[in-house]
Amino acid sequence: MTNWSVDHCNEHTKSIRIVLITGRTIAQGSFAGHGKGWFDYTREVSTIVLSEEDMQSLKVSPGQAVRVKGQRGEAICICKKGDLPQGVGFLPYGRTANILAGSDTAATGMPIYKGLVVAVEA
Repeated sequence: MTNWSVDHCNEHTKSIRIVLITGRTIAQGSFAGHGKGWFDYTREVSTIVLSEEDMQSLKVSPGQAVRVKGQRGEAICICKKGDLPQGVGFLPYGRTANILAGSDTAATGMPIYKGLVVAVEA
């Protein structure tokens, strides 16, 4: 289980906790026609959208990589600034979201993709 405190980070690591929501994007849909292994599709589903305030807290710029840690896994994502409230992030459905969500379905048949609490580290 992930240690959710930022105390475990070294002095050079910035870390915040956010609520992650997932969903489909228009770009993701248009790229899927080329195959899910296509570079643009893979890049789209590996890009996390954060608020400007959260990106400033992490001291990252658009296009920089961050580590996203959930209770079931972690992944490296590329940052993108979006019009979101502070403390909320968005990640398109796909391989990266699957890693973070895990396989628990809470008896619904579909993993929990909304409201995941994750740590984002830079």
